[in-house]
Amino acid sequence: MKKFEIRLAEQHRRNALHLKNLTAFIENPERFNKLAPEDQQLIQTQQALMARLDDVLEQRLRRLNIPV
Repeated sequence: MKKFEIRLAEQHRRNALHLKNLTAFIENPERFNKLAPEDQQLIQTQQALMARLDDVLEQRLRRLNIPV
């Protein structure tokens, strides 16, 4: 793989892992509900944006014929 393809795959891996952890945090009401409502909203916005980034990165990897 070319350097940019490796960086793209690594970015996707890091984002997907962070997204998985963030989602698990949100789905844990004992922890998530302790946050201020403003922080909850920001984290949910972050999750949505990271999910969109994950989709974009996966599409780019597929277009390069790199397994996702």
